[in-house]
Amino acid sequence: MLRVSLTLLAAFGIVAVQSGALPSRASPAPQHNVTYASPRSIRAAALQERQAHAERSLYTYPASLQQRYRNNEHGFSVRYPQGWKAQEMKQENYGKLSSIILFLSPLEGEKDISRENINLVIEELPPSPQTLEGYTAAAIALEQELFDEYTITASHDLQIAGLSAHRITYTAAMNGGSTTAFEQIWFLRDGKAYVWSLAALPDSYDRYAQTFRLMLDSLSFRK
Repeated sequence: MLRVSLTLLAAFGIVAVQSGALPSRASPAPQHNVTYASPRSIRAAALQERQAHAERSLYTYPASLQQRYRNNEHGFSVRYPQGWKAQEMKQENYGKLSSIILFLSPLEGEKDISRENINLVIEELPPSPQTLEGYTAAAIALEQELFDEYTITASHDLQIAGLSAHRITYTAAMNGGSTTAFEQIWFLRDGKAYVWSLAALPDSYDRYAQTFRLMLDSLSFRK
């Protein structure tokens, strides 16, 4: 299972954790081994996800997802699995980035020394108009700068909590480490970018990706 120290690898705040400073998105990204899955496979994955999302919307939430986390400061709530721990990260601030909440999976036995996790980072956006398309392009460029062997496996727009959002899945390594599977969903709201992230080992990714998507399906904002 994935160590807690990997919590922010898929979130922009990891830059501050690793180096103490966030690189400017305006800076050109160095050349890395970046690979894209074929356009046909990405389109097929997008269609499959849209169909799965439509099917999930017909379900009631399972008993394992009946816990609810509420954040009064940002006015949202989200369901999370029974047995998981919701840990607020009020002190984890990196300039315009704030790590808000960390959801930790339970340990699976005595030999399990690490925990899968899902996290939310909120980024304060500059006052100039921002678009989801522009933010997505900048986010992918930054991830290309951060990671080695960066391979996008799916990338498409969707709706989360009534907002236009973007979902990306990819595999990558960092500092010569082992390959990790990532999924992120981000959207813009009230001058902020909300970046939800999952990082998992490849052999457990599918199981936790389902939990991640169900959690995001349950996300709602206070009216």
